[in-house]
Amino acid sequence: MASYEQNFLYSLLITVTIESAVVYLLMRYLFNTKLESEDAFMAGVLPSFATLPYAWFIAPMFLGDNYTLYVWVSEISVFILEVFILAYLLKIDYKKATILSFVANLASWGIGGLFW
Repeated sequence: MASYEQNFLYSLLITVTIESAVVYLLMRYLFNTKLESEDAFMAGVLPSFATLPYAWFIAPMFLGDNYTLYVWVSEISVFILEVFILAYLLKIDYKKATILSFVANLASWGIGGLFW
């Protein structure tokens, strides 16, 4: 059985992979913006590295055993923080960053759930 930390690293890998792909595809096909694959990868890596440790290690300390509260607070916080990170990294407006963050997080949460 994997440890909590091993599950975190596995989740981080899945999250980065899914969110990088989503960012690349949305920028390319929804916003018609050519995005280098390295930029898409960094836009998947940096927000995840900045927010996933919070969701896995910090939020549970403050939200206790209430799983519903934990999911809502951590996911909304991650979503909002990633909007700002994506807007800055990709030099896009907040509307586009909001769409990217929402779809990327929804995809990684949904697809990631299939792995668990």
